[in-house]
Amino acid sequence: MKSEVISFFYDFNCIADKCRDNCCRSWNLIVDEETVKKYKKIPGKRGFFYRLSIRKSPGGGYVLRAPFSRCVHQDKCGLCRLQRNGEEECLPRVCRLFPRYTVSYGGYEIGIIDLACEEAAGLFLKQTGRIGFIDSRATLDIYWKIDEADRDFASVLRKDLDLILDHIYSGDGKNIWELQKDVFAHIYAEHLLLVRNELKNPEDTGFDRETLVNEHYGELTWILQERFKSIYNGLPVIPFSFVNEFVYREFSDLYLLLYHPKAFKLFWKYKRHFGKIRESEADKIFTDRLKELFVRYDWLEEKLTNYYAYKLQTFYVGASVDYYLIEPVSLAAFCCEFLVLLLLTYTYRKDAEFDMNVFAWLISENDRLISHNVSFRERIMKRMREKLF
Repeated sequence: MKSEVISFFYDFNCIADKCRDNCCRSWNLIVDEETVKKYKKIPGKRGFFYRLSIRKSPGGGYVLRAPFSRCVHQDKCGLCRLQRNGEEECLPRVCRLFPRYTVSYGGYEIGIIDLACEEAAGLFLKQTGRIGFIDSRATLDIYWKIDEADRDFASVLRKDLDLILDHIYSGDGKNIWELQKDVFAHIYAEHLLLVRNELKNPEDTGFDRETLVNEHYGELTWILQERFKSIYNGLPVIPFSFVNEFVYREFSDLYLLLYHPKAFKLFWKYKRHFGKIRESEADKIFTDRLKELFVRYDWLEEKLTNYYAYKLQTFYVGASVDYYLIEPVSLAAFCCEFLVLLLLTYTYRKDAEFDMNVFAWLISENDRLISHNVSFRERIMKRMREKLF
């Protein structure tokens, strides 16, 4: 079993009560079966309290109770009583690991860092250049075991991901939207080969967008046909108007106020400043504003590209189960564009203070809203299948 972790996996340290947005707040913390069994065996009042601290989830399994959006084990200082009292063995697996996220699939074990944690996002932003995997120092405590993963296809995916990252970091001067189109053209061509059972070697499929358009134009939806025309050069493969739909359709003011109060302010500003932009103008306006920020903050373009690449590394694992290569690439692009919306909203005022600390917070909010909302991700892909694919 090949066991690897992302290069900064062992560099993370929790800042505990100094954290501005504690991970115990407003989250449905899943309790694994092993921990539930452990709680059932603990005798007396202590065991009764542990069993009382969990409840059945509507989707199956158990979660920790969180009255008033606060974990029952969290004290007034925002710290975990179980850790404070030396009872780490009673922590659910997700609490022991977060923001480390470990997966076993198709003969591989990997460990990554979840950027929904603001401190982890800050650590991520300190990385320069291409971020890769290193051998793990010890046996990984696996959170997610994907027993149904295709071992042979998982090996192909690892080679393909390296190929994609090689292209992203090739240094040919393309902007992030052009790189996304290259990657999408590559993966869409592979997808067409895969459904015909003809995908053998990822290296046989290049990153030439013209090949996709010339050879498979009739198999593209009309929206993708338009997006790959020359008039859309320099614009994202997924229209900003498509991303904008989810701002209005998925995030009600009440939901944001209850679970993401800081994000609520951002969305309120977004609707105020950008809500009246015409759909045909959105791509150009947002892209032009982003170019201005790249000039103002010379580090921003590299970090945004790194974020897109990192989301690819995070999502690509799932394709070893359903063989749907388009999903991880599309989700990575969507996460990147959604982050841009938050970024442009925050920096709408020219005098807004913006630095890597603020960007780390925006990344963590973005990943909390998307990556930690499984049903939301499913609705994203459902809408993409209906409208884009």
